[in-house]
Amino acid sequence: VGTADATHFSAVAGAGMVTLLPTDGARALLDRFKREWVSVERHENTLPLIGVMRLVVLAETDSRALETAERAYAAWLAHMRLLWDQHGLNFSLGYSPEIGPMLEVGAAFAGTAAGLRSFVAQNVESIGANYLTCDVAFGDMSFDEAMRTTELMGKEVIPAFAE
Repeated sequence: VGTADATHFSAVAGAGMVTLLPTDGARALLDRFKREWVSVERHENTLPLIGVMRLVVLAETDSRALETAERAYAAWLAHMRLLWDQHGLNFSLGYSPEIGPMLEVGAAFAGTAAGLRSFVAQNVESIGANYLTCDVAFGDMSFDEAMRTTELMGKEVIPAFAE
């Protein structure tokens, strides 16, 4: 979900929602969804999964993760733009040509497992999300790069949030 108006349709349908909006925008969207959920006579304690999707690259060092993320993001963005570009249309999604701005606003993460634990606590739980989707294989990432992220996440990040 990328717009506030779309939250209404998700709530009416009784569906969950996920957004790629940056942290501030995601917070506003999730808050709006919760209001819409209650406005269609649903109880807040029955909320479905509502959350954020983040591009995530983990490595043993921040610099190695960033190197992978920068390269993979460029290919990912080219794939996202493909149909617009082929048809001569303006790419209206507003993604930056480089991953740096996505990292700065919390729409992506590249770093170590310890850094991701802090990121999740500060940028996911604090916005009221009860669901996090991590895109760990995007752009031109190799199998080994995606597995590195998956393994580090499984060993060093997910256990920290087990209830």
